[in-house]
Amino acid sequence: MPQGERWQFRPGEFVEYDTRTFADGTSGLAATRIAVPEYRQYRITHAVCGILLGPFIGVYFFKVFFLYIFFGNWSVAVALVSGGVVMGVCSYLWGERAWTYTSEWVRRWWPLYIWS
Repeated sequence: MPQGERWQFRPGEFVEYDTRTFADGTSGLAATRIAVPEYRQYRITHAVCGILLGPFIGVYFFKVFFLYIFFGNWSVAVALVSGGVVMGVCSYLWGERAWTYTSEWVRRWWPLYIWS
């Protein structure tokens, strides 16, 4: 997106398109409206849920990693914040796919992590 321009649709949004005639007389495909009007709210909802769930995943899986870098309660705090931020951003960008990959990853590693 060129700097200083404001577009009607954001990159990555699903849009409906139609053949239109432009000001210079040429015709081509142009986005006319969002295909799913609730799409923006859907992404925000996923991000909020990711921010709420991410700290639990961060503390459970990454506390041991952060214990080598930070000591004591700082490792828990860093794991909480990083888990929330990472899961929130991934959920916003990838939506349902982020939750699918996370659930597969947790199912694969959860039993191994508990008993090791």
